Amino acid sequence: MVIQLISIHGLFQGSHLETGKDADNGGQIIYVMELAQALSHHPDVSMVYLTTRRIEDPALDPAYAEPIEQIHPKFQIRRVWCGGKKYLYKEQLWPHLDEFVSNTIHMIHNDKLSIDWIHSHYADAGYVAAELSAYLHIPFAHTAHSLGRPKLNKLVSSGFSDSETFTKFQFQNRFRAEESVLASAEFVVTSTHREISLFSEYSNHQLAEYHVIPPRD
Repeated sequence: MVIQLISIHGLFQGSHLETGKDADNGGQIIYVMELAQALSHHPDVSMVYLTTRRIEDPALDPAYAEPIEQIHPKFQIRRVWCGGKKYLYKEQLWPHLDEFVSNTIHMIHNDKLSIDWIHSHYADAGYVAAELSAYLHIPFAHTAHSLGRPKLNKLVSSGFSDSETFTKFQFQNRFRAEESVLASAEFVVTSTHREISLFSEYSNHQLAEYHVIPPRD
């Protein structure tokens, strides 16, 4: 089995992960890298492609500009252009996701990649995975890591206005992507049963199949 993991907005490289650089580069980066490593060592997996955004920014390590980084024989990081070359926060990436989809399709066709499963991480990658799945007829699973509606509720309760949060955090795009993922993913991965209850705030929550897979220590 060949698996494509998609995590767009984080900084991924084979060593010296820059976690804690900002809110976009926390535990999710470690989670996805460890998942990719674990899957690549599974006997039933022949290759893992971790697909992320390609970045050429003088303020960052030049490794992020390399299109392919071979971690070991069964694990590659593949980087795809979208939204220019500079590093962008995840909220700034929503207008550029269709470019990421198009360039990922081009990469798959150009490099003659054969992919059996897609696994997306966070809402923006969920949008991309849903588009790739529909175009390439490849099933996908999704891990949310966080959800937009509970985050909006917390922000509003702490004093932010609806208009302020929708503009800054692109919640309209995020909600639409999350609803699409629930309707089209083969299944959704959560860490706890409590996390499943958070999806009840979404119209399509009953369309999804949920698998609870706790992170390993």
